[in-house]
Amino acid sequence: MKLCLFLLGISCVLLMISTCVGQTTMVKEDFSEHGVSIVLPDDPSYGSEVQKLGFSGTPSAERLRPFSVVVKNTSQRTIVAFGIRWTKRHSAGNVATDDGMYMQPHGLLDGGRVHYDRPLEAVIHPGASRLITIAGMVQTIAEFKTFSLHPLPDVSRWSIEKVELDSAVFDDGEAIGPDKLEVVKRLKARVDAQQDLLEEVSNRVANGELLHSVLQELQKTALSQAQPRTLTKLNPDDVYGLVRQQYLDELAATETNVGEEAASRRIQQLKYVRRPTIRQAMAGGK
Repeated sequence: MKLCLFLLGISCVLLMISTCVGQTTMVKEDFSEHGVSIVLPDDPSYGSEVQKLGFSGTPSAERLRPFSVVVKNTSQRTIVAFGIRWTKRHSAGNVATDDGMYMQPHGLLDGGRVHYDRPLEAVIHPGASRLITIAGMVQTIAEFKTFSLHPLPDVSRWSIEKVELDSAVFDDGEAIGPDKLEVVKRLKARVDAQQDLLEEVSNRVANGELLHSVLQELQKTALSQAQPRTLTKLNPDDVYGLVRQQYLDELAATETNVGEEAASRRIQQLKYVRRPTIRQAMAGGK
């Protein structure tokens, strides 16, 4: 009888140990009710999710595992932008955060239709997923190999306590989440800057001005109003000006080097018939 009780006690201890080993101290916050979810590295489905992406079965995969998650899209819409925050704790007790922001403005729909015909890499299509590490998003095998060489937190000193999706924007412009990282604001600033410029140029050309003259005038005005900016402290207001200048420089270079017809084609390619309305979801979601 005593032997049976002893063996039963040992079995219980082993069960508790195995249970604790199988559990993760990492917690998550996602938008599973909207079809946007996080798969933690200790979730039973993590291995199969990474295998589907083609990144499993290597030493690199195991090295990245403590500092990576899979973001899944089980909704009926494409995710064109999202923000994610990692909260990590040092063995000494201090806590730090790392933020990741991913966006692909060309993934937004134009009045219900796909606007851009080039491959959209930084999006998550319905039924698809992405491997996200604390160092960034991994999309290809080449990137996977590169990320595996990146400096990562020392697993003996740092642990990830929490991974949270801060925001997500769908291809119809609907946004969810608190947007503490201002991903939604930045995306809107990028779209508005691009479309405001394209509409201004198109309207002036439609009123009889030469495209070359319009672009040259806008370049001179932008140069005279230029203010020193630093990319290290970029805010949504800076995004608008920098993106506008980026596309103005591209159009001017195209017109100068390739010709007016090529620049006009580029304007039509980029310009929306109906500009996407980027907005927060109504209470209760979709």
